[in-house]
Amino acid sequence: MSSLDALTWEDFSPDAPVAELDGMHLWSVQISDENAVCQSADEASRSQAIQDERTRGNQAASQGGLRRVLSAYCGEAPQDIAIERAVHGKPYLKNGPEFNLSHTRHQIFVIVSKHAVGLDIEAVDRPVRAVELARKFFGPEDQCLFDGLGESAASALFLRLWVCKEAMVKLSGDGVYHGLRDARVILADGQIIGGEYRGRTVHLWTFQPTEGFLAAVASWEKEHVKCFFRL
Repeated sequence: MSSLDALTWEDFSPDAPVAELDGMHLWSVQISDENAVCQSADEASRSQAIQDERTRGNQAASQGGLRRVLSAYCGEAPQDIAIERAVHGKPYLKNGPEFNLSHTRHQIFVIVSKHAVGLDIEAVDRPVRAVELARKFFGPEDQCLFDGLGESAASALFLRLWVCKEAMVKLSGDGVYHGLRDARVILADGQIIGGEYRGRTVHLWTFQPTEGFLAAVASWEKEHVKCFFRL
């Protein structure tokens, strides 16, 4: 596990182009009106239909912020970017970079790469019925890891595995309900050293984006995060 606390986050300026996309770029998207106004008309309509104010603000900022991020690479106005959807709902650009968005509890992050990529973020204090959920969603090899663990240790292990598995199925585009059981996390001495998805090697990076949260990035290619932007 690594933390990004000591890394330098560069505040994004529309007047300064981002660095060349060599490796992966990680973006931290703030909840702000500046991001929210960059939603498309359809996205803004769906956001406004959300009754809870904080949830509505989070949704608006995540969708508008994603468009601002993509605009930095595509050279188009955020609202004009044509985001497509694959068979199971994964968003993509026909001619743009690969990307993935994850948000929870008002924390929003976007990963951008030349290659397919998946990202998941979870709160570490998220209440989970670890053993029950592992039996429902995980394969036999993973279920055995929970034997003899207390509630706290089981919950911590479940979340470590979950962020990696969800990042993998987001990478694949298959989604949780179509691919979660096929996402295998490889451990050595209790440490996550990689993954496998339907016979393909997956490179995993787990990290703490901010206090109280756990995240994982999954990719087919072995890449590193080269830039950290804050929007």
